[in-house]
Amino acid sequence: MDMRVVLTAVSFVVLCVGFPYAALSAPSRNYNQGIKEAQSAISSGNHINAERILARLNKRYKSNPELLAMHGRVLVWLKRYEEGYRRLQKAYSLQSSASLLAEIERVEALRDVAAANTLLVEGNLAEGEALLKKVYLHGKVRYESGILLARSTFERGAFPEAAEILADLVVRYPQEKDLRPRYVQALVNTGNDWQALTFIDSLPERELDAELLTIRGRLLFKAGDAAGAIRSLRTSTNPQQAQEIAVEQKKIAVAQALQKADLLLAAGDNQRADAFFAELCNNQQTRYEGCRKRAALASQTGNHDRAAALYTQLSALYPLEPDFMLLQAQELVHLQKLQDASNVLDVYPDQNNSTLLSLRGSIALNRKNLDEAIAFYSRAVPTSKDPETSRKLNLIRTTKALETAEGHLVQKEFAAAESLLHDLYRNSSDQYTSGLLLGRTLLAQKKNREAALLYRELELRYPKEPDLTALRVESHLLAREYAEAVAVLRETPLAVKEYLAREREDLLYRSTDNWMKLSGGAYGQSGSAYSTTETNLTLSGSQRVKQFSLTGWTGTTSKFSQTDSQIGLGIAGGKGEKSPCTWEVNFSASPEARIVPRTTIGFELTRGFKSFEASLGYTRMDFTDSSANILIPGILWYIPGTTFTLSERLYFVPDNGGSTFLTTLHHEPSHRLRWYVSLGAGTGAERIDAHDHYLRSQTVSARIGSEYRYTPHYSIGAEGSFETRDQLYDRSGASLFMRYWWQ
Repeated sequence: MDMRVVLTAVSFVVLCVGFPYAALSAPSRNYNQGIKEAQSAISSGNHINAERILARLNKRYKSNPELLAMHGRVLVWLKRYEEGYRRLQKAYSLQSSASLLAEIERVEALRDVAAANTLLVEGNLAEGEALLKKVYLHGKVRYESGILLARSTFERGAFPEAAEILADLVVRYPQEKDLRPRYVQALVNTGNDWQALTFIDSLPERELDAELLTIRGRLLFKAGDAAGAIRSLRTSTNPQQAQEIAVEQKKIAVAQALQKADLLLAAGDNQRADAFFAELCNNQQTRYEGCRKRAALASQTGNHDRAAALYTQLSALYPLEPDFMLLQAQELVHLQKLQDASNVLDVYPDQNNSTLLSLRGSIALNRKNLDEAIAFYSRAVPTSKDPETSRKLNLIRTTKALETAEGHLVQKEFAAAESLLHDLYRNSSDQYTSGLLLGRTLLAQKKNREAALLYRELELRYPKEPDLTALRVESHLLAREYAEAVAVLRETPLAVKEYLAREREDLLYRSTDNWMKLSGGAYGQSGSAYSTTETNLTLSGSQRVKQFSLTGWTGTTSKFSQTDSQIGLGIAGGKGEKSPCTWEVNFSASPEARIVPRTTIGFELTRGFKSFEASLGYTRMDFTDSSANILIPGILWYIPGTTFTLSERLYFVPDNGGSTFLTTLHHEPSHRLRWYVSLGAGTGAERIDAHDHYLRSQTVSARIGSEYRYTPHYSIGAEGSFETRDQLYDRSGASLFMRYWWQ
């Protein structure tokens, strides 16, 4: 019931009863007639006319408290609170009354409510609501202030606060049934659907109006109780909401049908769900949702042909929903029908739509046009609500930058590639790909140690990528950091070790570079001067110590029924990544030798370049009754694109002017096998390890050898050679050896 009706009735009674003073001081017939006319206007709700009558009477009877009080109440009803307050105050000053004082206090509160309402209208929400809360808590006009405060908090989205105020009003004023829908809606907006539904169900069924029944139906529909929702909506017959209810009922009916199909989907029965959606798609009432759901299912299960056909159908049936065109284009992109997809997008009404721009970017990407793809995605990002759009843009930009870096690598512009890849690696989302390419760039520049550090960092980021461990070991080996390579292999988890043994077996072989070798050979020597047989047996070994390799050997040589023993030592160094030069020094001794040199000492320096190495060696041999000095310049060429190397060496003996050119072709097709073949020609022997080899004579030699490493720790090999020296001898034979390797 409206409080204004209550106030009108109360005032009417008061007016009828009147004040004692009025009976004593109303002598005029005009006064009584005026009062009756005013009461009649009030009863009929014509407060404006009543106020005019009372204003005229007040001019004649200025000190009549009854007249002043009645005029004040009418002014309050007309919301002219300030004027009404003054009339009531004057009436109270003439004749005090507890009821009149209560009215004055109430008008004071209403005056504050009006002031608060003015503040709200002017946009001063904080100040207006603060004043309303003060009045509301005071309690004089709790209903009026509460209604206004609840409306203000509701409109600015403070739904919990609005719900709290309305809950209090609903309890205090149960007769005000209009409060209930507002309270329920505040609960719904707060997210308390269950509490809203519980409140509605707690009301007597006869008090459930159309608005509450409609809200109840929507809540039941939202909770999945489609049948209960339909019953509730059918009950809420209200001409004003008939159309809205009809729409809701239709939605619920469709939802019930789709619910069955969704249950089939949840059970994983896509085939039956598709059949159900097909049935709904063929029904005019459920066509929209049925076809849409069937198309989505087709897309999810990879049936892009069906999805494209269904979205084409939906686009034609529902031209006011152009988003079906975007879905159709998306399916055509999946089918690689890029031109068809472009044609669909060309007729879409909003060419600046973010989804459309993303699809155009996808089409450009499929056509390998990265620049165009970047342009479209860049336009889509500012308005797109899909974070995937920004992610794709960054990914394409990274791909473009990687493509540019790859081009630098192909052109051997290593500095440009490295600079670009360093930036990508530190700032892009695709650190894996950029890191791998950066590692390749570093290795190409022989920055092997830096590459190893990079691969270690990548290993920590991507622990499930065993290829990174392989690349790290590879980098250490190329830097000749064998100890570090071995340490990585030892610390590697078993699963990664098994992977490396299966996929990168060569690393296990290449990291075992320490060895011990036992070899033996037999050669036949014949010629115009003499004939003999030569045999030798040698035990040798090599051990790496940091950046140095120590080599030692001992052996015997038998020839002309004589046997010489020999021992030798060697050291090599400068094999680190930052040292382009390597060196080697060796020494051997055979104090009582009669066949081999009594002492030898030699060294060799090698300088590495991009695709070849240049070297210079010197050896001095002291025999029993003579000595020889040998200069050995050489060059080693790494044949591009192959695993072959070609070596050219010149052996020059300044003591007698003898010289020999030796060409060697070496091939290592795998980590297990290597072989070589050499041809020599000149006036000196290919190998000067005996006195008769030192003599000058026209010489032609050939040699072939091979070594096969059948496990990481064992290998076997053989070598065959032939040499002819004019007027001296012909020499041919072979040797066999076995080698043991360790880390």
